[in-house]
Amino acid sequence: MSDIGTTATSGFDFSPAKIVEFIRKSDLGLAIGIMAILVVLILPLPTLLLDVALAFSLSFSILILMTAVFIRKPLEFSSFPTVLLITTMLRLALNLASTRLILGHGNEGTAASGYVIQAFGKLIMQGNFVIGLIVFAILIIVNFVVITKGSGRIAEVAARFSLDAMPGKQMAIDADLSAGLIDEKEAKLRRKTIEAESNFFGAMAVTRAALPLFRAQRFGAIVNISSMGGQMSFPGFSAYSASKFALEGASEALAQEMAPFGVKVLIVEPGAFRTELVGSAMREMPQIAAYADVVGPTRAFAHDMHQTQAGDPAKAAAAIEAAIEAKDTPLRLVLGSDAVDAIRAHAQRLLAELAGWEETARATAFDG
Repeated sequence: MSDIGTTATSGFDFSPAKIVEFIRKSDLGLAIGIMAILVVLILPLPTLLLDVALAFSLSFSILILMTAVFIRKPLEFSSFPTVLLITTMLRLALNLASTRLILGHGNEGTAASGYVIQAFGKLIMQGNFVIGLIVFAILIIVNFVVITKGSGRIAEVAARFSLDAMPGKQMAIDADLSAGLIDEKEAKLRRKTIEAESNFFGAMAVTRAALPLFRAQRFGAIVNISSMGGQMSFPGFSAYSASKFALEGASEALAQEMAPFGVKVLIVEPGAFRTELVGSAMREMPQIAAYADVVGPTRAFAHDMHQTQAGDPAKAAAAIEAAIEAKDTPLRLVLGSDAVDAIRAHAQRLLAELAGWEETARATAFDG
């Protein structure tokens, strides 16, 4: 026999504490917030909710500012680009909501659009219509600049965070491999992904961030560091050369697109220079016996060349600077005697192959 006052419940717990805990432990809170912003863009917002939303926006802005000021390393606030984008959307939604209330209910009094706006209006205008009109014009200009330039700034911040995160990603792979959380095959796959990100996607992210400024000022220079491996490939360097091929293809198209804006694009193709590329920055994958005769010599060459390269990085930097400052900047700048010889030999092979198959190539047109 059970007590009359006792009730048994089963299923989901919809208590406020459980709901808050569920939202904090999942992406549901972020999704709900974005949906709420979209709703505000479309539907009217009550005055009370607008006051709360404006207060939250101001508080959140101060919180972001204090967080950005006091972090010691960029990676401590790696979500900053996303937060910046969401807060921009929030302010745009609140601007529309407040404008809708002012235009629709402004005749009902200064409090019709909320007490927050009323307080700011009294503080800034001080009962003078001319002052209010001038401040309003300034705010319109500021909002226009923020909205039009915001996407470029967000892309710039995202690019910086993407590049700063590269060393951390590499160390994370090494740590997971040492701890036995992943095997050699998975580590190799992750390293190839990071290599593609750094060689191509990282360069494209930085370029994308710079293009709006270059178009506006109608001058500038973009230098993308490729390699002699961007013109040819070698056994064991398929992933590396694939990323460099992609970078060179994008840069070649970019050079034609940006020429009307007075922006130079330079592809640097260095050979072997005395850096840490084949030293501390190099990671060797496990050998596969079936490829020992093909990839083995390349592996040995890369391993033994460390600190014996003929290329001087300081002279390479001076050559790049001279090419950028030249009146006729080349599209490609080959650096190093080894790169010059290898690229010339490769180009000659391509021309010989083209000549040998030219008749077949030209015979593929429709008859008539």
